[in-house]
Amino acid sequence: MDFLRSSFRHLPRLALPCALALAACRTGTGPQNSFTHPSGQVRTRSAALTGRPFGVAVTRSEAILVGLQDEDRLAVLPLADSPPLGSIDVGAVPTDVRLSPDGGLAAVSNQFSGSVGFVDMASARQVAAVPTSAAPFRVLFSPDGRRVYASNNSGMVDILDVSSRSWIGGVQAGSASNGLAISPDGLSLYVTSMSGGVTVVDLGANRVARSIPLAGMPQGIVVSPDGRQLFVAREAATAIAVLDASSGVQTDSILVGSGSFDLALTPDGVQLFASFPSAGLVVVIDRASRRVVQTLAVGGAPRRIAFTPTGDAAAVGNESGWVDIIR
Repeated sequence: MDFLRSSFRHLPRLALPCALALAACRTGTGPQNSFTHPSGQVRTRSAALTGRPFGVAVTRSEAILVGLQDEDRLAVLPLADSPPLGSIDVGAVPTDVRLSPDGGLAAVSNQFSGSVGFVDMASARQVAAVPTSAAPFRVLFSPDGRRVYASNNSGMVDILDVSSRSWIGGVQAGSASNGLAISPDGLSLYVTSMSGGVTVVDLGANRVARSIPLAGMPQGIVVSPDGRQLFVAREAATAIAVLDASSGVQTDSILVGSGSFDLALTPDGVQLFASFPSAGLVVVIDRASRRVVQTLAVGGAPRRIAFTPTGDAAAVGNESGWVDIIR
């Protein structure tokens, strides 16, 4: 494992961008209007990784970016079962990574560095690190790619301008703000707080529009494709909460048996994937019926979830030392 780590961390400067370009040539970047979801029938593990893998993103060329918390870098892995492509140095404890809508930029929450890193995907380098008001947890691009929102341990949601790579403001959203999701119309930002609750931010005015009480240590949050419902993972509850996005009223619960951490919607909007670190599980939920359709025992401590652009595969960062790939 030490040889493997050394061999891909210290690749020549141009090797990683070239490898990503070759991956794009192999897989293509054609129209992304045929969305689907994983069948859940095939599950593999990536090569072994050190550094506690956590946050993940999947590029248009189907390369996986995974934050290694203890090594201050992103490992770059192929979706196929083959050796890693390389790595990208970032800040301390990268807990989340998200790609811009056009796929040309990644934002990374450098938690212990107190910054959001911007990674240029063409050069495979962190080109800027913008200081945040506190230690950032999650990051999210606006639908137009002009802003990045970052939740943090003080409860502030930092607002960053992408073109100038600068901090331009913030909105207080409870305490220990965490999960982030934007409504389909781009007008509302939903923010969970680990101390309890969901805050709705009016993005036109950059102010809090509503605070929704919700117990159970809310974590990941998802908005339904029609913008009418919110689904909230809760680490200290046995059910995923379903809220009416307009009123904030909890309308349903999806019983899952233990505390859920991350929650992600497949690109076709059909399924929800939820991670359960303490149980070593990834649970697949039919969004419309709110019924658990698969329970995948991946082992370890699965954390963040990301899908390929078309949705035919999911990548799950597993803190126990690998990435789970679900097809």
